[in-house]
Amino acid sequence: MSIILISELMTKLNSNSFNREQLNIIEKYNNKDKKLFLTTICIVFASSIFDSIFRINLIFDIIDIVIIILSMLILIRYLYFKITMKKSLLIELQEIENKKMKIV
Repeated sequence: MSIILISELMTKLNSNSFNREQLNIIEKYNNKDKKLFLTTICIVFASSIFDSIFRINLIFDIIDIVIIILSMLILIRYLYFKITMKKSLLIELQEIENKKMKIV
C-alpha cells in the first residue's frame, strides 16, 4: 500500500498512528490488492499467449473470444477495486475509531 494513501487516511482520521485492528484491515486490503493485481496480470498475459496459439478453427476462436472477455472483466474488476478501495478502507477505519471512542 502506498505511503501517500496511508498518510491520507491518517489525515482524514485525525490520527498519528493506527491500532492493531486498523493495521489488520489495512493489511487485508493490501493483500487483496496484490492478489487482484497478480490475477489480472496473469489472465491478460495468458490471454495474449492463447490468442497467438489458438488460431486453428472455430472452436478455438470461440475460446479465444471468451478468454478476451474474461480478461477485460477481470481488468474492470481490478480497476473498480482500486477506485473504491480508499473509500471502503476509510469507512472501516472510521468504524473502528468510533468504537474506540465509545469505549473510552
